[in-house]
Amino acid sequence: VRTAQESSSPLSGSCGENLTWKFDLDTDTLVISGSGAMMDFEISDMPKIHVNTVPWYQFKDLITSVQWDGAVTHIGNFAFTGCQSLKEIALPDSVTSVGSCAFSGCTSLTSVTLPDAITAIEYATFSRCTGLQSIPLPASLQSIGNRAFLG
Repeated sequence: VRTAQESSSPLSGSCGENLTWKFDLDTDTLVISGSGAMMDFEISDMPKIHVNTVPWYQFKDLITSVQWDGAVTHIGNFAFTGCQSLKEIALPDSVTSVGSCAFSGCTSLTSVTLPDAITAIEYATFSRCTGLQSIPLPASLQSIGNRAFLG
């Protein structure tokens, strides 16, 4: 059993102008609360340049579910990249866009529910989601970025 004292990383913080996040160590659930757009994050593993601005990234191998508490309108770039324990995701009805590489490399992801309000899925959003069998696309979807479902 993990405890907050065992983690040197913060278990909560800001992830948008009016959004906060909290990781629950007991349930391995990431809770996103508030309203509005999630900020876009950066990840780079290029030699000599290592950038990672995803605040819950240290928990990426532990996150099994995401709980939405509010009205998130945009899922940020790279937000859940590499969350290999995440098996399903149901985006809230308020989401209208999902950023580049937002769920890239979520290899255990088998089920995605997109809201009826969604209009855009950006570049490589679900790339390398090797467990994903199918994903119903709502009629509201106006654009799908290059390589959105690559691999």
